[in-house]
Amino acid sequence: MQSFVENVQIYEQPKENGRFLKSISFAIPVYYNDKEFTTIAFVEDAIMDALKVFQMI
Repeated sequence: MQSFVENVQIYEQPKENGRFLKSISFAIPVYYNDKEFTTIAFVEDAIMDALKVFQMI
């Protein structure tokens, strides 16, 4: 797993909604809906898309 994940950023304290991840950067590209990603930022609009990407991995 360490060779796949390059960097994980977390909040010091969990947010009100319980979220603690800021972003995950990957060492290799991740593809979803014909788009290439190397970083997934966990902002409100992107949470569901990010979870779909992880289910595919």
